[in-house]
Amino acid sequence: MVLDELFREHLPGDSVQHELARQINGLRPERISVLHLEDNASAPYGVRFQKQRLAEFVPHHGLTAGVASLECNVVRSHSFQGLLAENYARPRLRACLEGTLTYDLPPHVTFDQKVALALPFWRETRDMYSDEVRRLFPHSSLLLDGTFEDELGQTVGIDDVVAMRPKDRAYYLKYAGSDVSLNWGSRGVFAIQRGGKKVRKHVREVAAASSLAHPWMLQRSARSSERVRVVMRDHADEVEAVWPVKYSGYYGPEGLIGVSAMHRRHTKVHGQHDTVFSVAKGEQDMR
Repeated sequence: MVLDELFREHLPGDSVQHELARQINGLRPERISVLHLEDNASAPYGVRFQKQRLAEFVPHHGLTAGVASLECNVVRSHSFQGLLAENYARPRLRACLEGTLTYDLPPHVTFDQKVALALPFWRETRDMYSDEVRRLFPHSSLLLDGTFEDELGQTVGIDDVVAMRPKDRAYYLKYAGSDVSLNWGSRGVFAIQRGGKKVRKHVREVAAASSLAHPWMLQRSARSSERVRVVMRDHADEVEAVWPVKYSGYYGPEGLIGVSAMHRRHTKVHGQHDTVFSVAKGEQDMR
């Protein structure tokens, strides 16, 4: 949102936060007031900035005079655990069931773990999803009983995976459960394409421990690079190069609002000190 503020000063069009405010205000027919919990926010300074900007359009507890916590009818959060650990979780859940309160993050643990990414591909749940849904994600498979299902639906043993040539072992090993000490902040994510005996040993150990109660999964690597022009911090000259890229969608209650693009010389792109960051808003508005 900070970058969006900068672009809004120099380029025409509504800001991302203005569109987000419009969507939040449309969540309920009555006047909206928001309680935004900051627990488990990976970048709390950004959350505080967002709240301050949104409070110009939508009343927020703690920022708007006269808005009491228990009077808020929209609750925003960053973790399922935070919703249930909050002091008034029980009356808020009751209000939700009665239809007088809306959560933007559903108070259900399913939506706070990566295991959901494997459900469209898992043989037990595959028939519940269309091919259109499956095309949204790289192939993802739960590690169960030391095996996983590949793109062809065949059962592959973990020993066969670690024995593959590196170019064929293009997977990420990811913790897929709800343990917050493992499922965010780049924890519990390992690229297994590179590395020797230590990596293969770790993959075998994780596969042996993985279960429905403590799930891990293998996800097919999906990497891409593109030509980009950037201005470096240490000098004002533009540099043109082909760098790995990561796109992240920014969603409101009604759907996609904008897209951020991150480029870096290294394949680990997200959130590093030398990551080049840009924003887009709309299909034809990459900046």
